[in-house]
Amino acid sequence: MLSIDKDGVVHDASVKVDLIPAISHGPLTVIGALVVHQTDSKTAASTLAEYKRTTRGTGAHFLIDKDGTIYQTVSVKQKCWHVGPIYSRCYQRHPCVAKQEQQYRIWEKTDRRAFIHSVDHIEEGKKYPDRYPDNSDSIGIEIVGKAIDENNYEQPTTDQQIAIKWLVGELLVALKLQRTDVYRHPQLSRKNAGEARDANW
Repeated sequence: MLSIDKDGVVHDASVKVDLIPAISHGPLTVIGALVVHQTDSKTAASTLAEYKRTTRGTGAHFLIDKDGTIYQTVSVKQKCWHVGPIYSRCYQRHPCVAKQEQQYRIWEKTDRRAFIHSVDHIEEGKKYPDRYPDNSDSIGIEIVGKAIDENNYEQPTTDQQIAIKWLVGELLVALKLQRTDVYRHPQLSRKNAGEARDANW
């Protein structure tokens, strides 16, 4: 079974550790979920290089190359900025408090930008799973793969499918999470609808 040391570093022959300070953003004290992404890049090398020179600070804890190589780029005890403004879980499912739902409806009709950012601000005041996971309580996993268009990504390779299945399974056990705690990025934030759609775990 995959082991994680006191510093949040994974120890397993299947994982190459390449910690990148530029995409690490302070303590991650609670882990409630895993979020699976795709990079919109052709290679892990280009993604790792971007992580190291980024001024935006965005990235994920794990990166899976097309040959199935898994890189750990940030400790699981540190936050990554891998999730943008989140949707409202209650608004999508309609059990919101009436006053909140009414406000969300007004924003959605009148000011799209305010709707996105104001909803995110309100949602971050809740705790998972009453809201979707965000940067404060989730682990990000990136699969190398290019976007084909606004609705589709290239399919993960067979080696990537094997790697994502193994990594997700091991992290679920190590972090004591459930399969329902694994999300594709577009489920919870405004992203290309095809991102991670074809990844299986």
